[in-house]
Parts: sequence; structure tokens; C-alpha cells
Amino acid sequence: MKRIILTAPAKVNLTLDVVGTRSDGYHLVDTILQTVGLHDTLTFTRTDRPVEIHCSLPELEGEGNLAARAAQALCRTVARPYDGFTLEIEKVIPMQAGLGGGSADAAAALVGLNLLWELHLPLERLCAIGAEVGADVPFLVRGGTARARGIGEELEPLDPMPEVWLVIQKPPIGMETARAFKLYDACTPAVRPDTDRMVSAIAARDLRQVAEGLCNRMEIVCEGTEIPAIKRAMREAGALGCAMTGSGTAVFGLFPSKEAARSALERLDRGMGALYLTRTHPYGPTLLARQTG
Repeated sequence: MKRIILTAPAKVNLTLDVVGTRSDGYHLVDTILQTVGLHDTLTFTRTDRPVEIHCSLPELEGEGNLAARAAQALCRTVARPYDGFTLEIEKVIPMQAGLGGGSADAAAALVGLNLLWELHLPLERLCAIGAEVGADVPFLVRGGTARARGIGEELEPLDPMPEVWLVIQKPPIGMETARAFKLYDACTPAVRPDTDRMVSAIAARDLRQVAEGLCNRMEIVCEGTEIPAIKRAMREAGALGCAMTGSGTAVFGLFPSKEAARSALERLDRGMGALYLTRTHPYGPTLLARQTG
């Protein structure tokens, strides 16, 4: 029996700008993405039976989740039958949070099955397959720090972010991406991130300038929720800067040290949502164990 165990890191958007709409209705973005240590764990076991997918959240079991869709896309690409493995997903990344949890699992499925089946596909090929599944998947295959354009699939790797600790708070409300963009189209956002300045701040490893430049144009769709209050509380707890990630609804704050982040974690109101302590992570899916026998 061969088994592969991988982490599937989440992501945050340091900046997120909406710059247009394609003819098919998809929104065009210009965003800076960063993987973080908060992760799901995926275990792949080689079998001689039909595919089985199990998840710690029962509503995500079966063939409808993004990890299964990624596995099916990989099998189509290499002309391999869709069978012969089990997948167990231990969910930690909250759903409808803007943290890319489903896309992270899809990215880990591509990397994990590439290892399990010894396909030796290069990273670029896995990214291309991932783009068929979701716009964030190619970035989450690679991980690290990158600028994404188009619908998110056009990636420009950036200099690594300086290591920084984050506190993430996910309020009880969620936000589906399609609904968020529909609400966005009915708004007139007043702010726009300076994405080029953020790229320069990252290259200079200037954490304070990075924190000052955090900006998400999609936050306007969540103005009537807990998100503004969570941001205020994070700043009062010592965050250098904070923003909503993705299409929401999780908010993250950047802190200068682990101690400062822990202190903030203790001060923040858990009644406003689940809290997570993490830090920047320079990679995509990471191998935890490889077992044979």
C-alpha cells in the first residue's frame, strides 16, 4: 500500500482590485496573493478499488468537491482511468471565507496524485490542469507570493514576503464568490489598491509599508456585516494593517511578531467569529509523509 500525506495551505489577498469584466461575465482582477500556514490535510492511498473520497465535513464528501474535480481533470489529461485511490480530507480552512479552501484542496489533489502515481508532471502542467478547475488553483499549486491577473490564472511570481504572523477571524456569515461579484456590480467602490506600490514594498521587505497597503476592493459588499468591526478590533489589538481576503468573509491582520499576534488573539472577541493564528508560508502543497508497504 502506498500513501501520500500533504498539507493544502490557504491564501490571503494582500490586495484585490477588480479591473473589468470579460465578455462571458467573468470579472478581471489584479491581486497579490500569499499562502499562509493555515491548511487542510489530504491523505491519498493507492488501492485497486473505485475512488472513495471522505471528508471531516460530510457535506463535502463525494464527487462534487474541487479535489475530486481536480483528480478527474488530471485523469483526463494523462488518459488514466479515474479509479485506484482513496482520499481523506481533514478540513481546517473555513468555507466561504475568501481563503481558498476548496481550491487549496484541488491543488493538493493534483500534487498528491502526481506523486502517488509517479506521473512526473512538471509544475507548469499541474497549474494548467488546475486552471480548468478554478482560478485560484494554479497559484495554490505553486504557493508563495504572486501577482495574479485575468480571472486569477495569469501568475507573476514575486519576491518572497518577509515572514509575518497573521490573525485570521472568520465571522459566522459566509459569502459565495458568485454572489459577492453580483453585489459588487451594484456598488461603486470608493477605494482602489495601489498594487504596484505593494509589489515594491514586498521587494523591499518593508513590512510596515506592506501592512499600510492592504486593500480589498470587494470589501464594499460586506460593509453591513461584522467585517468593519472586526477590522477595528484588530487594529486596536495591535495589527499593523488588516483587510478582508478574497470575496470574504474572513479578515486577516498582520503582526510584527508571534507574541504580538498571540496577544491580539487573546484580546479579540470570539463571539465575532472563529480565530486562527498562522504565518506566511512560502510553498504550495507540502509533503508531510510518504508511506509504502
